[in-house]
Amino acid sequence: MVLGDSHGEHLISGLVSITTGRVENFTSVGCIPLRNVDRYDSRFAPGECARTINSWLDKIVKDDPGAVIILSAMGPLYLDAVPFKGKDVARVTGLGVELITDKSITDRYKVFEIGLRQTLFELSSLRKSTVIFAIDVPELGIDSGCSKGSKKLSIGKFVLRDLVPAADAQNCAVPRHDYEDRAASYKKLVSNVVAEFPAIRVFDPTDLFCDPDLCKGYDPRYGFLYRDVDHLSASGSRFYAERLADFIHRK
Repeated sequence: MVLGDSHGEHLISGLVSITTGRVENFTSVGCIPLRNVDRYDSRFAPGECARTINSWLDKIVKDDPGAVIILSAMGPLYLDAVPFKGKDVARVTGLGVELITDKSITDRYKVFEIGLRQTLFELSSLRKSTVIFAIDVPELGIDSGCSKGSKKLSIGKFVLRDLVPAADAQNCAVPRHDYEDRAASYKKLVSNVVAEFPAIRVFDPTDLFCDPDLCKGYDPRYGFLYRDVDHLSASGSRFYAERLADFIHRK
């Protein structure tokens, strides 16, 4: 089961491709998968995310489905309200991150902390399921994930295509320190809260995408790993899923 926003949804295709089991999609665009935490912007009505996520958590806690449950969502953008490399400002226009049980709390980090602690407390009670908190993937900040499709024009039986090449795969990367600086406060918060719940496992994909200098959007075996500035492509989802599976099987 994947519970989260579009950064949970982009894991689905890869997970489906590597398992003979069933992958259940509990994701909704823009929603943080935490109890009583609402998240909205100028495109979404307040209250929708909290209602959706709470209903899914209610079901999971009630059923204890005997599944691997993965919590996955964007992190730094929701908390700092700063789009990486200035990309996709719609996600922070009119941004709200609220605790529906106490809207007087305006610090987004505090809202996230309270929601995360309550969610992990509830999920820790499950006896048949394994719970994994997935740290967000590094944001690439490069349009089209570096892979630009050529434009084409059909005229009768003839098809004309432009000669615009894809970006150089070797330059499909962002300095690692840019990502580390951006994610440091988010990762510290997650680490501090998860330490209270020994049954919860944390999967951090940073070293899978990054070497000491660069976080890369291209892999020689898998090709371009991103489809846009921060969502994984189908091949990137497979890349991620295979490594997540290795992590799950390690005790």
